[in-house]
Amino acid sequence: MSQKELYQESEDKINIKDILWRYFRFWPLYLLTIIIALGIAKIQLRYAPFIFSTYTTAKILDNSKESQIDLSGLNTGGNLFGQAINLENEIQILKSRRLLSQVVDSLNLYTSYYSKGQVKTSELYGSGIPFIINWGNRKHNTELGSSNLYSVVFDTKNSYTVSTESGFKKEKVAVHQKVINGNDTFKLIKVPGSNYEQKAERQTLFSFQYRSGVKLAQSMSKKLVINQLGKGSEILHLSLLGPIPEKNEDILNTIVTLFDEDGKKDRKLVAERTEEFVEERLKLIFSDLDRIEGNLAGFKQSNKLISIEMDAQ
Repeated sequence: MSQKELYQESEDKINIKDILWRYFRFWPLYLLTIIIALGIAKIQLRYAPFIFSTYTTAKILDNSKESQIDLSGLNTGGNLFGQAINLENEIQILKSRRLLSQVVDSLNLYTSYYSKGQVKTSELYGSGIPFIINWGNRKHNTELGSSNLYSVVFDTKNSYTVSTESGFKKEKVAVHQKVINGNDTFKLIKVPGSNYEQKAERQTLFSFQYRSGVKLAQSMSKKLVINQLGKGSEILHLSLLGPIPEKNEDILNTIVTLFDEDGKKDRKLVAERTEEFVEERLKLIFSDLDRIEGNLAGFKQSNKLISIEMDAQ
């Protein structure tokens, strides 16, 4: 190896060391950045609510071929029930405000319940709700907006303090006692068999809020994702995002159930309308036959073509 080559190799090593040292001297800044990033991630995981994706599948049955009736001889223009299923239309029905409002009403989702912990606030659902709020005769499926967000802390097992951020506060409210705040009227009712007693003793802080059925249906429609499973498939994939998997599952199951019931009602209505149509056409045909027979008898009589022997035969 020549002296020139040794000098070049030594110079390359020196350059690499200089480059590494140029960045390595800032290692405290790199370490601080990593610590901050890990801290933000930990806070995010601790305080942010978990969002779960729950899914189900639904097969859209094509009953058009089974129920197809050939009425071409009745001048109807072809076959009845001859239209194939349009999955895009079925998806729009599944996400429609009408159907989702029925889901909200069926599951009684008008009131949202929350438990305020030391770390974060969690939504409650199903068996986790220690009490329910009865809003009296309040109409659900209207454009009426949401109520105030009420905070509840139990003083004893049978009394609580309720308040809002807007300044409303009422202390020593007995369970089942009516509370009036502006347009809001409600009663807090214990849920039998729940962990109400334990939570009351611990003075757990709760909150609840009424939401209109229209707004709930609109929010549900935005979170509901429906796709076709493969090209030409009759199976739809329904998925819903939410913090409570049990609630997501109940909503999806109810959507599919109500959609199926809605389809049965439509098929029943179509069958009834078809029966009425066929009966009307048959009445017209019988009427035409009677008129033709009458004209034929009159023609024979006027032209003396009637033969008693031939008619008897």
